[in-house]
Formats: sequence, structure tokens, C-alpha cells
Amino acid sequence: MLSGAMPRRTPPLRWLGSLTLAALAQVVGCGSSHDPPSTGFDLPTAETLGGQILTSPRVQPIYFSGFPYGQEMDTFLQLMAGSAYWPEVVSEYGVGALTALAGYPTAVAVPADVTDTQLPDLLSQVFVEGAATLGPPRGDTVYVLFLSPATTLTAMGQVFCKDFGPGAYHDEWTVGGVLVAAAIVPACTASPFDDRLGGADVLTPSVSHEIVEAVTDPFGSSSPAYTGIDGAHVLWAMAVNGAELGDLCENEQPTLVSPSDIGFPVQRIWSNASAHAGTGPCVPVPEGEIYFNAVAAMPDHGNFQDPSGATFSVPVVNAKIGQASSARFSFRGSAAAPATLFAAAFELDDPQSLVVEVPTVVTGTLGRTLSVPVTTSQSTTTGVVPLVIAATDASRTAVHLWVGGINRN
Repeated sequence: MLSGAMPRRTPPLRWLGSLTLAALAQVVGCGSSHDPPSTGFDLPTAETLGGQILTSPRVQPIYFSGFPYGQEMDTFLQLMAGSAYWPEVVSEYGVGALTALAGYPTAVAVPADVTDTQLPDLLSQVFVEGAATLGPPRGDTVYVLFLSPATTLTAMGQVFCKDFGPGAYHDEWTVGGVLVAAAIVPACTASPFDDRLGGADVLTPSVSHEIVEAVTDPFGSSSPAYTGIDGAHVLWAMAVNGAELGDLCENEQPTLVSPSDIGFPVQRIWSNASAHAGTGPCVPVPEGEIYFNAVAAMPDHGNFQDPSGATFSVPVVNAKIGQASSARFSFRGSAAAPATLFAAAFELDDPQSLVVEVPTVVTGTLGRTLSVPVTTSQSTTTGVVPLVIAATDASRTAVHLWVGGINRN
């Protein structure tokens, strides 16, 4: 799936924040056993499909009339470019220093209701208007279009900033005969990640997400780069609605960090190096966080066909169509991980799975093998679909996902 032009998914699993500790204290005692603690998390590897990345990227903000946070965005982008966050999240993928250019306020008019098909022409008009300031379009630059709160954006069939829906996306367009990377950021007033955020802080997590993806996968349709995942873990991309570096982490909690050298919230980004080191796949790692997860046994294999038509043999649990099922898993982490952990399992059998499924939560400790019921929303699902295990601790401040497969036959 080419996720470069896909809207971001609202973080699911809010059930973990609303459950009482009493509800979390359901122990599945039958069939459990004790094994030596393991830090083998069986995590995916983000892979390039061989396309172009931006090794020395520039970012050019463009502010359409009515966008209220131009000064804040200029400050944020300058700080992010000079921060420790930037190299931490992109250097292992071959991307170097970011040059943040001064924002350009444009007088080009945007319709009150604008669609993704209209945006390339609007950017073309901006280049005509601002030729003396912007120069010609450049392929090494991410052009970030900031829209007014009075503008309603519809892209890929979704209305942005509505009911905690998608908040930004990035794309590739040909402007003035040059293929350019663009990010589109409407002025949402509420954050799907943290409802305590307001003002420019609502937008900076989306901006960080899209710029990171736009430099590591700038031309995701014509020349896809870091939008791949290793074949054994392809179901992760289906579970989190994308395999770009920001997509893979936006469902972790905490999703956001506020680095001291930036001062604005940014999204954590997938790191192969950190995943393989066992410190957790999403960086920066919040101070004091000790990574843990619940890893399920996948004793069988099934064939999964992705939306492009490619077929993969993936690890699965076999289960009968429409019948109750369960997954055996163990809590894993270092000895410093929380003593008591909780987990639940979801079968992603339709787009509403994580919204309507009410899971059974089990509790245990590191090294203990348990059985968790698999919560479903459909009784007629056939074939291989993602099986998501979500793990948390007693404070419920950290949530880590693990994805396997369930094969209904």
C-alpha cells in the first residue's frame, strides 16, 4: 500500500484510558505457565522500496490567508531543524540536516471547501505570485501548505479535522514541470492525540509526522521509498493503516514528546535501530520509559494478499470461521519493566474493529505465558486478518502494540 497520500489514522485503544483498575484485574489463570523473561519482541523492520529520499531537505511553509499560527510555525520549524530530535528520527534512513526557510504568506485565494485535486493548482498559483521570493519549484524541498480554519479540506474521500479524523497528509505533485513533495496541514482546533492541546500545539505533531515522511518517502506514488515493511510483518501495515515511519508509531502511547530544545509537541517516529536494540521502536523514548510488550505465539502460517495483489506467507493462529478463539502470549521486557502488565487482543476484521470491539483484559508478569480471548466484530470473516495485542502497565500511561495474524478457515 502506498501510504504517502493516506490520511493519518486516529489513535485507537482509548479503552485503556477509561477502564478501572478493577476491570483490568481479570486474570486468566488456566493454561498459564512461567517461562524465562525474554526481550525478543519480534518487531518489524521498516524497509525502502528503492525510491528517492531527500538527503539534504529544505522545508518551505506557505501560509494561506486566515491561517493563525504563521509565526509559531516558523519558530517551530527552525527549532526542529536545529534540534536533536531531527537527526534521531531520520539519520538512520539516510536523511541529513533540514533547512527551514522563512514562511511565505500568500494572497492566493482558497475555496471555502477545497479538495485534494485542487491543491496542486493552488500551489502553482503561489509560485507565480511569489516567484521573486520562492524561486522556481525544487525537488529537494517539502512545500507545506497551511490552510485557514475557515477552510474545509476533503482528501481521499475524508473530511479533515472532523470528529478526530485525519489532521494532515503529504503527497507528490508536478508543479511547473518539477516533481515536488508537499504536505497539507489544515488548521484543526483539536488533537486526536491529546485533547488538552490547543493552538499551534494541535498542529505541530502532524507537521513533524508529515515532514519526516515527506523526506523519507517524498514521491510515494511514482518512486516509493520508506513505505515498506518486511514480508513476515506485513500485517502491521494493515493494522496501523500504513508503513511509513510516522504511521508505524502514531498508535503507540505516549505518541508525543515535547523535546526541551523544541518546546512544541512532536510525534515519535519508527526507528529500526531502537527496535532491534530492544529499547522500543519509537523515538525519542520518553525519559524513564522501559519498553515492554505482549508477544503472541503464531504456530501456523497463512497466505495474505495485500491491496496491491502481492501475496505473503505470514505467521498466524488458525481459527474456525465465526467461532470464539484465543491467543497465547507472553509479556516481554527487561528486568526493569513494570512488575504487573495488562493485555487485550483485537481481530481487525472490519474497519470499525477498534471502535466497536470491547476486549477482555488479562493481567500477568514478565515471562508468564497466558491465553487472551480474541475480540471480534464480525462472525463471517474468512482468510488472514491482523490480530493486534495491546499491552499496558498499571498506570496506563504506556501502550505498546504487537501485531500477528489470525486465519479464519
